[in-house]
Amino acid sequence: MNKPLTKILVFFVFCFVAIQSGFAQDITTGLVAHYNFENTSGAVVDETGNNNGSTSLTGVNRVGSGRDGTNAFQFDGANGYINIPASSDINHTQSPFNFTLAYWVKSDGSQGSYDRVSGFTGFDYEVAVGGTTNELKVYNGAWHSTGYQLTYNTWTHIATTYDGATFKIYVDGSLIQSYARTNRALTGNLFLASTYTGGENFDGVIDDARMYNRTLTAADIAELYSPGSGSTPTLSVNDISVNEGDGTATFTISMNQTSSQVVSGNYATSNSTATSGSDYTAKSGSFNIPIGQLNTTMNVTILDDAIVETDETFNFTISNPTNATINDATGVCTISDNDVAGLSCSSTVSTFPYSEGFESSPNTWENTTGDDTDWTRKTGSTPSPSTGPASAQEGSYYFYVESSSPNYPSKTAILSGPCFDLTGKSSANFSFYYHMYGSGMGTLSLEASTDGTNWNSLWSLSGDQGDSWIQETVNLSSYLNNTVHLRFFGTTGSSYRSDMSVDNLSLITEGGSGGAVNSVNSYTGNVQLNLGLSGDNLSISGGNTINMPYGNSDITTVTAGTGLSGGGSSGSVTLNAENSSAIWNANKLQGKTVSATPPSTNQVLKYNGTEWVPSTDELGTSLWSESGSNIFFNTGNVAIGTSAPDQKLTVAGKIHAEEVIVDLNVPAPDYVFEKGYELHSITELENFLKQNNHLPDIPSAKAMETDGINLSEINMMLLKRIEELTLYIIDQEKRIKSIENRKIPQK
Repeated sequence: MNKPLTKILVFFVFCFVAIQSGFAQDITTGLVAHYNFENTSGAVVDETGNNNGSTSLTGVNRVGSGRDGTNAFQFDGANGYINIPASSDINHTQSPFNFTLAYWVKSDGSQGSYDRVSGFTGFDYEVAVGGTTNELKVYNGAWHSTGYQLTYNTWTHIATTYDGATFKIYVDGSLIQSYARTNRALTGNLFLASTYTGGENFDGVIDDARMYNRTLTAADIAELYSPGSGSTPTLSVNDISVNEGDGTATFTISMNQTSSQVVSGNYATSNSTATSGSDYTAKSGSFNIPIGQLNTTMNVTILDDAIVETDETFNFTISNPTNATINDATGVCTISDNDVAGLSCSSTVSTFPYSEGFESSPNTWENTTGDDTDWTRKTGSTPSPSTGPASAQEGSYYFYVESSSPNYPSKTAILSGPCFDLTGKSSANFSFYYHMYGSGMGTLSLEASTDGTNWNSLWSLSGDQGDSWIQETVNLSSYLNNTVHLRFFGTTGSSYRSDMSVDNLSLITEGGSGGAVNSVNSYTGNVQLNLGLSGDNLSISGGNTINMPYGNSDITTVTAGTGLSGGGSSGSVTLNAENSSAIWNANKLQGKTVSATPPSTNQVLKYNGTEWVPSTDELGTSLWSESGSNIFFNTGNVAIGTSAPDQKLTVAGKIHAEEVIVDLNVPAPDYVFEKGYELHSITELENFLKQNNHLPDIPSAKAMETDGINLSEINMMLLKRIEELTLYIIDQEKRIKSIENRKIPQK
């Protein structure tokens, strides 16, 4: 083998070496040229072989920032390149045509249309990088775009191999493309950082350039990229879960890296809580993982039965490996039963009336499996603007679905309640409050099941329902004399503005405790009247009047005909004589405080958003109040030019003002100038724009047309982009000055 004393850069060679070992060979085997650029001065010296005999290289500078070792060679993109003369080491005109060329490269981002990193005089097996995306291209008789984009100013390991039939490209130790090319000979000089004519010069740094007269394996190249990775592969078996009715359990035997030799071994199943012959079919034998593959699968038959049972497990164990070692020898299969044993509830309620306001944790409602995301117990407002409630319907806590990314669109969340035993009941009604506010609102449903498998929809609602809590009552007459399981099923909508919430649940039943009381002449305590309903109306015959109970308990029901005129938690009510003292003694009406002023008979009470207060007119307390020169709107929303306000102030038209001050609900973006803030590269930014047609963090035109614009958010987003643009300009100015100040030696 002819090896002159000095040589400059990198790679290619062939000869035939048949590799039979399953492990990476000694990485020096077949190495015919190696440039590590560790000399501190003078010509490029390669102690193992070729050189171009030059003592001065124009446009090539040795720099002390190498990838492998201390030094590397930097090329100016204009004149610099290395010419390695033709020799028997790197030229092959007859079969076998085996070679490997590998090196570390760092592009500085100033490439032309495409600049050469390596290639031969005859344009065989060229490697180029450039274009607008810094893409890697290769040539083996025709140009190919690999689709791989190098990151600017970042070291990347590139390796090309040829075995007489296939040309392969590896980047950072992984194969990215293969191209068929039969018996392609190599002739002429090898050039680094240019074409053989000296054009299309690469602008960047190259280090640790090697060429071999053999075709390196994937393990060899992984060893070059990350020393130690070409060691013996290790085997593992995964844990799996199956349903009893699936019929098959599939185990995966996997390796941490590929091998150039077949990896084999034995396997066998064994009992744990599951029993072979009853729950699964025992199996044993051998396995093989072919060359170049990372895994193989083995199937075990699962047996279905009609026995109701808990989850069971069995083991799948590998042993006696060849060409590998074992990391995790045993995989565990968990078999879930598919036999319905009736409902499976965390608790069963049989005492009524039932109520749940989520004020304690844990409570009788909980998240379950089989959905995409969870319900969250919350106090105060939800995090996202323009969606969700500001507070609970009653008390302090409620449950809601957070719909911010990645919880939309169409992500499901199940809130599972207790089971309700309605045995012996003549009627049952489930009531709850829901809040569905947001322009991207999805769907909320109430579902019921008597077997835990089949669920019926009792109630469902979709779309924006406004910024308020709304009560809904569902008749459960279809489930009387049964035990029923209830759950809320939420599906998020088209955007983050689809937070949905529930609160203040109750289930009221009648019957099953001694029959109806037809008349009551006098009483001193609480009396339950079991009265019949005709549809949704309560019928009272004989001109009788039903009065609310007299006592110290909270009056929780306000409906016309029960001793109160009017109704609803936000309207006015007029007290009859039987009720004025009762309300004052309890100091509560529908769970809300009554004013400190005692109400009198036939007094009108108005709920002002905080408490029930006496009013001197039938409209209740005024919505507007004054204090000095200030005017206050006490409750609700104000609308101008529209009858459907969705915010505290809704204007259907233009607003003319001298100045608008907006409180920030997002942080100001001065963090952009903090040390460690990572800017998107220009390539990443360009790719994002191509894919999305708008800047990162800025809503799309469609989103702004649909949802409108939050002034504080959009202004902070724009300020963030301006600050980032300033950093890009500063960086660009530095690059320009660096180019202007670069000294180019004269020939």
